[in-house]
Formats: sequence, structure tokens, C-alpha cells
Amino acid sequence: MEPDLFHQEPPKQYKKAIVVGASSGMGKELVKILVKRGYNVGITGRREHLLKELKAAYPGRIFYKAFDIRDLSQTTKSIRELIRSLDGLDLLVLSSGIGFLNEELDTEPEFQTIYTNVTAFTDIMTFTFRHFQKHPPGHLVGLT
Repeated sequence: MEPDLFHQEPPKQYKKAIVVGASSGMGKELVKILVKRGYNVGITGRREHLLKELKAAYPGRIFYKAFDIRDLSQTTKSIRELIRSLDGLDLLVLSSGIGFLNEELDTEPEFQTIYTNVTAFTDIMTFTFRHFQKHPPGHLVGLT
């Protein structure tokens, strides 16, 4: 029988994570799992009230920055601040994305999807990859 790698205890050196897109869905549930596994977690999302609720559920274990990943002027700045708050980074999970039912084939929703799911994704992953090159080891996970 194959070992269940997801439910094993993480190595002690991997205890600092950031989850981008943590205010709901898979990102939010992943934060809960990570905290239970001993991680301190930086969380991001657009809906600050939901981030505050998650932080309140795990006092002292969660740090948050509210921003829209499409605002590239805030993205790397905010992730850098979370890395400082966590005193390092071992894991970044990007669990943020959008999609629209666009029966009219309007271009604006498509551009918003590209900007979120491609441009912002690339910006965050590139920044974090470079961080891990300077401060190894580290793990990048993209949920799209």
C-alpha cells in the first residue's frame, strides 16, 4: 500500500507557509490543515473580513495581507511583508483564480481572467521562485 503523503507530518524545517487566495474554497481549507500540522501561515485574499475571521480562529498562527493579485504593485510587496512576518518561507501555495460564464463573449471578462490566472500567477510564482533560489529550500504549489 502506498503511503498517504498528504497526511504525514511535514519535516520540521517546513513550518512557514503562505497561501494566496485563502479567504474561501480550497485555499481556506488548506490553511486549516497547515495550521493543524504545525505551520505558521501567511494568508492573502481580496476580502479582508474573511481573512480576519480565519486569523481570529487561530490566534498567533496566522498573518494576513488583503490585496487583489491583479494589482501587481501590491502583490510582491505584500508577499515580502508576509515573509518578514513569518521570519522566512518554506512553502507558497497559489490558490487564487477566476473564471466567468461569458456567453456574450465580451472581451473584458476574458482579460480579467488572463490578468488573474496568467499575469498575476506568473508574477507571484516568479517572485517566489527567485526568493527560494536565494533562500533554499522551498516549495511552490499552484492550484489552477
